[in-house]
This record gives sequence, structure tokens and C-alpha cells, in this order.
Amino acid sequence: MDRLQARVAKLGRILEVAKALVAERDLDRLLKLIVQAAARVVEADRCSLFLVDKAKGELWSKIAQGVGTREIRFPMGRGIAGTVAETNTPINIADAYDDPRFNPDVDKETGYRTKSILCVPMRSLEGEVVGVLQALNKILGGTFTEEDEELLSALGGQAAVAVNNALVNQEIAQLFEGFVRASVVAIESRDPTTAGHSDRVARLSVGLADVLPSAGHTAGRWQDFRLGKSTLDAVVKQVASEQGREVHGDPFPDRGAFYRSDQFELARIGVPVVAIRGGPNYLGRPPGWGAAQHEAFERTDYHQVTDEYHGDWDLAGAVEDAQLDLLVGLRIANATSLPQWKPGDEFEKARKTAAR
Repeated sequence: MDRLQARVAKLGRILEVAKALVAERDLDRLLKLIVQAAARVVEADRCSLFLVDKAKGELWSKIAQGVGTREIRFPMGRGIAGTVAETNTPINIADAYDDPRFNPDVDKETGYRTKSILCVPMRSLEGEVVGVLQALNKILGGTFTEEDEELLSALGGQAAVAVNNALVNQEIAQLFEGFVRASVVAIESRDPTTAGHSDRVARLSVGLADVLPSAGHTAGRWQDFRLGKSTLDAVVKQVASEQGREVHGDPFPDRGAFYRSDQFELARIGVPVVAIRGGPNYLGRPPGWGAAQHEAFERTDYHQVTDEYHGDWDLAGAVEDAQLDLLVGLRIANATSLPQWKPGDEFEKARKTAAR
């Protein structure tokens, strides 16, 4: 009975994973989801996923647990994965070093010791091999079972459909972007005085988005900011005050948030910059609510697969920040003097050196 319950639980996991795979359209995030799910379903120590490149007759991947994110390519028919892709047949090996098809180079490079291997083809609805899923080393020891092979093959079929959908969406996006770029070039070539305008607007929009705070910008309007170090602060304070918001210095300067910001690369060569971060106080929310939102975001979503758009986000704060960034930029551009570092600041010397 326990074995039956375990099998039902694994099948339930595959169904849950299938739902997640159908919803994901970004290929890189999708491949990570598949590899993580495969390792859980067959209780493997590591998993890899290789996609078929028909044009080059190769398998390729950037998703192989334990070897980083570098791209791996090798010909169809080579090694265990290449053989599975070429023959469209699963391979289950108890000891990898007893099989002449196994390539030990990755083990030598990483120091890992491969023992058992289960490798299955990812078949599309038409039966075509889209890629290969490879599981290494059963966690509890021993070899992969026939049930593992069946479960991994079932997951591989779901994954193949999801990968094909993601590739189609990627091609559509690339075609659309190409069409837009061609249209922009054709339109702007008619008048040299406006040439490049569309590209400048796009770069400005992306730049505005980049300077928004990295956490907490989806929970509504916050009341206060954290910054400090240059005369740009005064401009930010003035604009923020006009918006009914407050500006404070960094309450935890010892944590080095400024030195980990994107602006630091400019600051180190003397360019006055301002690093704006949303504070913990949100309009219409009780004390402590904002801090809890920030902590939850950085703990569960920041730089994770789940760091993506959600329909229930309140972007009112992000809109106000975009307006603030634009107004601050306009006032700096129209000012009679250039921004400076505050007297005695560590970056002041670099500024004076650059200004000579």
C-alpha cells in the first residue's frame, strides 16, 4: 500500500508540474523547472536536459545541475544522451563506468562521481525527439527502476510539449521585434531630423525601469525613500516632497547597499549618482507591513524563478517613481550647475580628478 501511495504522490507531482510547464513561456526558466521537477520525481541527485538542434545535428543545453550555466554541445549519437536522442530509446545503467558510451570527462572536470544513469527521450505529440532528460545517481543508492523510467518518460512528454510551445513563442517574439525594427527604420529614414528617436525613447524607458527599487515596487505607494551621498539628494527631496513623500538617509549604511547598487560603477569614477530605495512605510498600510513585504519578496522571489509579473500587483508606487525619476532628470538637465558629491565624501576626490 505504501508503494502505491508513493506512486500516486509522484503522479500527482507530475500533474502539478505539467500545469506549471504549460503556463511558462520563457525558455530558460522553463528548462530549469523541468530539470528540478525531474530530479524530484525520480529522486535523483542531479539532472540534465539537452535539446535537439536539427540544423547542426547536435544536442545542446545550458541546464545541467552541478556544471554551472555554460552551454554544452555535442553531436547526436555521442555518449548516453546522444544515443538516446538518436535511437529514441531510454537507457538505464546501473554503473556508468561499465558502459563504453559513457563520457567521464565531466566527472574529471567537476570531481563528481557518476554511478547510475537514467536517460529518456522527450517526445513530442508526433513522436519526434525534442530533447533528452538525464538523471544521475539515485539518492537512496542502487539503480533507477522501471517505475522511474516510466515516470521520467511521462514528464519528458509533458516537457517536450512545453518546450515546443516556448520555442514557438520565442520565434513569434523575434519575428515581431524584427518587424517593428524594420518599420521604425523605414519610417525614420524619411526624415533625418527625427532619425534614432524611437531607439532613444526605448533606451530612456528601459533606463527609467532600471532605476526603480528592486524590491517592494509591487505593493503600492510607499511614503519614504532611502538615499544619500551627493547634491542630487536635494533634487530628489524636492520632487518627492511635491509628491507628498519623505526622503531619509540609509538607516543601515554598514550593510553596503550603495556599494552593491548598479550606480556604484559610475560613482567609483567620480560621477555623482543617487541610489534610491523605497522605504518601509506605505500609504494606507499599518507600521511594519512594508518591511514584511520587502523581506518576503527578497526571501522567496528575488532572483528566483518566481520573480515574474503577477496580475495582482499594485504598481501605483512604480508609476510615481517613474514620474520622480523623469522630473529629477529634467531639473538636473536644466540646472545652472552640475551635481557634486557632498564635501568630504569618499567619491569627491575621484570627481575632481575626472573633472581636470
